[in-house]
Amino acid sequence: MTAISFSAWDKEYCVGKIKSGVKDQTVRRPRKSPIKPFTKLQLFWKMRTKGCEKIADAVCTEYFKVYINTYGREVLVLTGVGYQMLGSSDLKNFWERDGFACAKDFWEYFGEGGDFVVIRWRLE
Repeated sequence: MTAISFSAWDKEYCVGKIKSGVKDQTVRRPRKSPIKPFTKLQLFWKMRTKGCEKIADAVCTEYFKVYINTYGREVLVLTGVGYQMLGSSDLKNFWERDGFACAKDFWEYFGEGGDFVVIRWRLE
């Protein structure tokens, strides 16, 4: 079982998005031990703090690499044939699934951009 902690935004907003299923992915820096699909996940609010609270149990459905180019406003997804740029509707879907209210917030949050992984889940 793998734990994932959240602390961005305010608690009600983040936890509400996760519990409602609106936020079903997280974008993170690559892990030493990549999560595999079908891995059981435990989602927490502010793990390792006094305010720690378990949000939900979930199962990983997808784990893939992306490159976020904040200057060019591009998200490139690594596929079997190389990186593929997300089109505008896919890009909107991408940042909405990650819980962002607008594209501006997404680009600001990822600052310099770079290499990331996407972890998607289904709540149990």
